[in-house]
Amino acid sequence: MEEDYYSYLLNDPSIKHADKKNILNLLNQIIEKAKTEDEEHKKRALSAHRGSQAMGESWMVFHLKVLRELIEKR
Repeated sequence: MEEDYYSYLLNDPSIKHADKKNILNLLNQIIEKAKTEDEEHKKRALSAHRGSQAMGESWMVFHLKVLRELIEKR
């Protein structure tokens, strides 16, 4: 049942173009905040000599970007 609920929200015809634009603007701000936090984490990891923890994107940044792509396709 949960899957149907989320599919409904993404396909909801009542979401206007302006609403989608506002949703994407808000999501972009959230992504930027997550990127900033990710960069801070990487700097702390490097200064603590844990370089392997400073590679790639965080789980949060990755999933927010995927969410943005899903919304943009609708």
